[in-house]
Amino acid sequence: MERWRRLVWGVAAVCVGGLFSGCGSAPPAGKVLVTGTVTVAGKPLNRGIINFGSADGTSAMGSARISPQGDFSVHLRPGDYNVAILDPQAGMRPPSTPGGRPTAVKSVVPSRYESANTSGLKLTAAADGNPVTFALE
Repeated sequence: MERWRRLVWGVAAVCVGGLFSGCGSAPPAGKVLVTGTVTVAGKPLNRGIINFGSADGTSAMGSARISPQGDFSVHLRPGDYNVAILDPQAGMRPPSTPGGRPTAVKSVVPSRYESANTSGLKLTAAADGNPVTFALE
């Protein structure tokens, strides 16, 4: 249930973030463009959602979809963020035939990274525009 709730909030954050961030444009006033890559065991993460929540408890947040090449970009207010990475495709799939059994789809993201409280991932969003890399183990 907790995994489902995190997934719903992650998808909602991507949708809301998309409304305010603009795609392929200059950052909105007061925000900086953060770009980067997510890898697992040295290889690009081929799917997922990356969530940023302000480290100081304010409402500053952002979210981005991770591309099949492991890349992401998001507009954030400058500051410090805690980071979580989710796999929206993980979980149970309904049976493909009536009376069949559901199938499990394993997450490509190690479970500790699915919560900002346990991931250990941090980001300082600054105007320098340097790409960041999150290397998951």
